[in-house]
Amino acid sequence: MNTTLIRVIPVFAMCGIALIVSTRAATAQTGLPIIDSALQRPQQAVVSTETADLHVRSHSSAIHALIQRAIDRSATFRQLVTTINGRDAIVYVEDGACSRGVRACVGILSAAGGHRMLWVKIDTRKKADWNLMGSIGHELRHTVEILDDPTVTNNTAMFFLYQRIGYRGTKQGAMETRMAVDAGEAVRSELRAFDRR
Repeated sequence: MNTTLIRVIPVFAMCGIALIVSTRAATAQTGLPIIDSALQRPQQAVVSTETADLHVRSHSSAIHALIQRAIDRSATFRQLVTTINGRDAIVYVEDGACSRGVRACVGILSAAGGHRMLWVKIDTRKKADWNLMGSIGHELRHTVEILDDPTVTNNTAMFFLYQRIGYRGTKQGAMETRMAVDAGEAVRSELRAFDRR
């Protein structure tokens, strides 16, 4: 893909709306290349520990390790990853800051030919591992909500999806859903129970 091609890639995050003005800017802002051809139809919806098989990925070895630990220790997290693995989508989980007073957010990087690439940004500072894994699980539930609606391929569609299914979760106006809140809490609870064994 020509990185000098100027285009507007809308990215809607649960914590706000941002516009990425070029593929170079998209890569600089997210650290992720915008490559639609990297998405492949999954062969099966089974959680694998092989990175190439996971549709939930990270460029960070620390976040990748958290994802693997959460898969191993939380049935809720494992089910979320299994669900995402069964879709024509890739979800990247990366360290980063969100706006609107939230510590984690989700957005669409790219959508083409029925394939969607989403990212989850999570602020990894000053959080216990079980809490980070719970926040990742919370955001993965949001990605499932997005992937459940095949019409959500851009920020406008995502905005209207969350106007329909969500509510204001913060004073700053970040959108939220009960299912994502419950998923995050379930992951945290399962991880704490696992650690008490």
